[in-house]
Amino acid sequence: MPRAIELRLLTTPGKAGREWLRSRLDQPALRVAATAAIGLFGDVAVMPWLIARMREPALAEASGLALRDLFEVDFNDLALFTADPAELGPDFSGAGPLPLADRVAAWWDEGRGGKAHREFRSMRRLRLDASRAALATPEAPLADWRQTRRYPAWM
Repeated sequence: MPRAIELRLLTTPGKAGREWLRSRLDQPALRVAATAAIGLFGDVAVMPWLIARMREPALAEASGLALRDLFEVDFNDLALFTADPAELGPDFSGAGPLPLADRVAAWWDEGRGGKAHREFRSMRRLRLDASRAALATPEAPLADWRQTRRYPAWM
């Protein structure tokens, strides 16, 4: 399902894409995938909503993915994620590191969120933008969306 949502956002950019994605947040079958994709727009105004979703066991992992699309920081250094779902409570489980909502909220409230960061385009967003450009101009060479990042992928 996440790929299908990315494809839809590929063909529906901007405000129309945002509205389409928001409408998917109300659909139980698409809510997790839509939450994970919300960071692709790069709009940090979603942070209070995203932090609230981190407190929901079903959406914790997806909201963590969205957070990683919003900021170019090494979240492992900030200790905002945990690999132990038991730290969050008995209802939480997940395959990957899960965000610690209270720590994320404190990080955000301390002013290190929002204006303290320049606009960030995650690797997922770069890939979508490159694919969109390729569809719009098929004769143009494909963009190298795998640009070097400040933090290596293995961190």
